[in-house]
Formats: sequence, C-alpha cells, structure tokens
Amino acid sequence: MKPLFGFSILLLFVQFLPAQTANSIDNLLKTGEVSCGQALIFIIEAAQQNAGPAVKADFSEKLMEELGKDSRFRQNNTSPITLGGLSLLVMKAFDLRGGIFYSLFPNDRYAYRELVFKKVIEGRADPTQRVSGETFLYVLGQISLQLGD
Repeated sequence: MKPLFGFSILLLFVQFLPAQTANSIDNLLKTGEVSCGQALIFIIEAAQQNAGPAVKADFSEKLMEELGKDSRFRQNNTSPITLGGLSLLVMKAFDLRGGIFYSLFPNDRYAYRELVFKKVIEGRADPTQRVSGETFLYVLGQISLQLGD
C-alpha cells in the first residue's frame, strides 16, 4: 500500500515541474532561424537541469545578470542568433572552461573555436551563419551528452 501512496503523491507533483513541451520543440525544429530569445530560454533551462542542487536556487537570475551585459541575450530579442553567438551562450550558460584565447578574450569567435575543438560543433561552418532549429537542438544535445559523461 505504501508504494502506491508514494507513487500517487509523485504523480501529483510531476504536473508542476517545468519542462519543455513537445509542441515547443516541434516549433523549434520547424524554425529556419532561431532567435536569440528562443535560444536563451532553451539554454537556460538545459543549463539549470545540469546545475548542482546548491546552485539551482538562483541560477537563472545570476545567469541572466551575467548575460544581460550583452544586448543580444535578452528574452525579447527576436534577431536571429549566429553560430558564434550560440557558442558564447553555451560556454557561459554551462560554465565551460576554454583555452588560452577564450580565457583572454571570451567572445563569439573563440567560443565557437572551443566548441569545434570539443566536437560539439562538427564540420566546417561559419561562426556568422544563422542557426536553424535543427542545428540548435543538435548543439544542445551534444553539449548535454558531453556533460553527462
């Protein structure tokens, strides 16, 4: 009887957990160009899932404060994100360490080069190219796989 009671309590609270819905992911996959605001929302949620329990309480506020210095990374920004901008957002959101040049100059170019080196971004690409929904989810999936190891 106790397992059934515990399971029913769990089911009650599961409905209140934040999660990406299938519709929002489907819409993102259909998107030709992901906006900076869309990328920010998805990446903050993914990074928060990866953060430790001690960090989760005010994680999104601290991250938004740090990213707020760059005008591209605002939730209401509808301009398309570039591969370099996505790389910088991923590096900062997941608190990834970079090489010498990224440590000295944490910008789009060196963030992109770090993710190519870490094999998150594969193949030859231009850091100024705009990111499709499919590419965005691929990069997010790759970074999640690498951090999960």
